[in-house]
Amino acid sequence: MTNAQPQDAFRHLDHNGDGAIDRHDFESVADAVIREFGLQPDSGKASALTRSYGEAWQLLSDELDTDRDGRINSEEFNRAISQLAEDPRFRSHLTRTSAAEFDAADSGGNGSLDRDDFTRLIRALSRQGGNVNDAFDRLDRDHDGVVSRDEYVEAAAGYLSGAGSIGARVFAGI
Repeated sequence: MTNAQPQDAFRHLDHNGDGAIDRHDFESVADAVIREFGLQPDSGKASALTRSYGEAWQLLSDELDTDRDGRINSEEFNRAISQLAEDPRFRSHLTRTSAAEFDAADSGGNGSLDRDDFTRLIRALSRQGGNVNDAFDRLDRDHDGVVSRDEYVEAAAGYLSGAGSIGARVFAGI
């Protein structure tokens, strides 16, 4: 990871901006995606997203919350995230969570996100700082006007796993 990337990732995960990551941040992101796409809370897509975010929080908490206060501060996050990003279990969780995000946002059910669905997803994930259109164009590697499930999941899961990944290059900019 680059020096800026852990701080960017921390900022994105600290959904409420209180300076620490906790279970509520993960729950509120899942809820925001569910609301943005009008999913019923008990639907399969919403349940998968909520479950995936809960599992991701548990893994991060178990590995990074060294003082066991139920919150991950920036020091705890920065100290260990690079090592955790190399863990296959973590990568697997990121992949499942990214897939659940994509599935929730795939309003057409066709395995792709158009520019509007992608923008709505990014808005719900609170990654609004940069150019969402540029991010869409960079993720749409085959230039077919949509971001496929594979394109999104690879990039989103790769966001925390290394500075050289497309996710690190794209998501760090939005």
